[in-house]
This record gives sequence, C-alpha cells and structure tokens, in this order.
Amino acid sequence: MITIKKVKQQDEWKQILKREFHVQDSLEDPFRTCFGCYDDENMIGLIDYSSLYDHADLNYIWIDPSYRRHKMGTRLVAKMNQDLNKHGIFRVTLEVNETNREALSFYEYLGFRKEAVRKNYYRENNGILMVLELGE
Repeated sequence: MITIKKVKQQDEWKQILKREFHVQDSLEDPFRTCFGCYDDENMIGLIDYSSLYDHADLNYIWIDPSYRRHKMGTRLVAKMNQDLNKHGIFRVTLEVNETNREALSFYEYLGFRKEAVRKNYYRENNGILMVLELGE
C-alpha cells in the first residue's frame, strides 16, 4: 500500500538528495519540510520544500524510476499544497533547467506557469522560474 507521510528520519532523505541531486547544503533548516511516499516501508518518492511567511520554494521532487508515471509526483505535490494551505501559504515557486522538458511538462500540468528566465542559472543552461498560485 502506498502512503505519504512527513519524513522524520532525515538520514534516508539526506541520502536520496545527495545521491540524486548532489545536495551538499544543510538539510537542518527549520523552514524546510519533506514528505515521503512509501511502498510499505521503502521510500519511493519525496518532496522537499522551504516556506517562510506567505511563500514556499519547491526545492526537490524525486520519484524512484520504477514508480514514475503512476501519479506519485502529483500526489506529493498535492500533499505539499495541502500542508501549505493549512499554514496560510498560497504561492509556490521553483526553478527548472530549460532542457528538462519532462519536468517542465509535469509542472505545467500541475498548474505552474512560467514567470521568468534566469540566464545561465544552470551553468550553460537557463533556469525557468515557475510559479503556482494556490487557492485560498
């Protein structure tokens, strides 16, 4: 059975972010939240975001390749949105590499819109700033 719950054991979360995204920054930030998607006790996906005041930044979303295209990412984003709404946060931003067509399509499907281009944000590639306005 697939479940989504707040990640409390940061070791697993840190290992995935370091392996998949080469994250070296501090994950001990009190404004950071992570929800994991589990098949039994195995983490098969996660969403990591930071929130402050009335705004949130979607930092990372990861789904195990064997579980992609099964709405796990959609479920994780819905869980994030629910959590943010509960805390009075109605705006989410993210940056995505302009060459990552799959991610761009996924975010547009979820209702994110392109807001700006950040020149050379990813060394040789531009970053696309995307925004999602959540309903109150």
